[in-house]
Amino acid sequence: PGPVMALRASTRIKELPWSEIRVVMGKAMQMQAEGKKVINWHVGRPGFDTPQHIKDAANAALQAGHVHYGPTPGIPSLREAIAKRSELDWGVPVSADRVVVSNGGMEAVTALTIGLLNPGDEVIMPTPNWPNLYWTMKLLGACPVEVRLKEEQNMIMTAADIEQAITPKTRMVVLSSPGNP
Repeated sequence: PGPVMALRASTRIKELPWSEIRVVMGKAMQMQAEGKKVINWHVGRPGFDTPQHIKDAANAALQAGHVHYGPTPGIPSLREAIAKRSELDWGVPVSADRVVVSNGGMEAVTALTIGLLNPGDEVIMPTPNWPNLYWTMKLLGACPVEVRLKEEQNMIMTAADIEQAITPKTRMVVLSSPGNP
């Protein structure tokens, strides 16, 4: 075998800033380790434990041997339940075959943007926004076009705001509420 080459980070990964939310998380964990009471408002983590019925269902699934890869779009019964819940919550009928389950918001955003965007495509998005969304676009070579949210508009991006930002290179408009999906 030849010599072992040292691994190096790619140029594009070096351009990404460190996640400030992870800095906050590290500080919160340090404070908790020091015995200080901390309310965790970072990384989308709720301030409560997972409800017992969910823990029980997860444990039952493990005990039943459901420990292998599932279908790519998600377990059919889960997709069906999500479709039904979407209709209950928003009054919009959703077919289970249009539901895709991901491991989290970041996986969903990354898969969607890889599938739809090419380098140079523009993505209109509100700002302030979820930094991961912005940097995912940059990482893919897309161009985030940020529309500043205004207090006098209740921090809502309007149709007029979007219309003003559209160019021939616009490929996507991000509508998220709150700013972190």
